[in-house]
Amino acid sequence: MPLPKDTLQKQYQIRMPVEGRKSFIVTMPYEVVVREARRRGLKLEEFLEKYQVIAHYDNFEGVFYTFEAVKDKDEADKISQGHEQGQKNK
Repeated sequence: MPLPKDTLQKQYQIRMPVEGRKSFIVTMPYEVVVREARRRGLKLEEFLEKYQVIAHYDNFEGVFYTFEAVKDKDEADKISQGHEQGQKNK
């Protein structure tokens, strides 16, 4: 799939999945998340609690990520707990 012209690019290592999970861990650029929070008028912490990353893939080469608001309260709690756990592991 050809890349759009004039894009910023960074390289990141793909890390092995957490035991028992079927997803790899990839870092997302800090600037991307901060920019999305600002666009929505939210503080970073608020954005991390209220939004999730959606991976779009299947019939094209590569993967495309978007941010979507969490609709389910239980899902929002899981995301928030994961964020808090990540903060503890720093």
